[in-house]
Amino acid sequence: PVANLAIRDEAPPERQGAAFGFGASSVSTAHAIGPLGAGLLAAAIGFGFPFLVPGVLLVGVAAILWFTMSGGPVKGSKPVHHPLPPHK
Repeated sequence: PVANLAIRDEAPPERQGAAFGFGASSVSTAHAIGPLGAGLLAAAIGFGFPFLVPGVLLVGVAAILWFTMSGGPVKGSKPVHHPLPPHK
């Protein structure tokens, strides 16, 4: 859901359909490949290894984001506010 908001905010209206389709296809592919890859790793190396690989990747991506996004907001950018509809 958060990725869909990012796509809606960043993709031009005429390209949003393709962007949403690419996002959905990526998630579906990950759901298909993830368990297969984890099963192969568990069979080949051991049961704990499939948990180690995503942990290392998560730490790596967090480090990349930490160093590339630590400068604060981009100059000239404005905050995005999406108010919720009133509660009934």
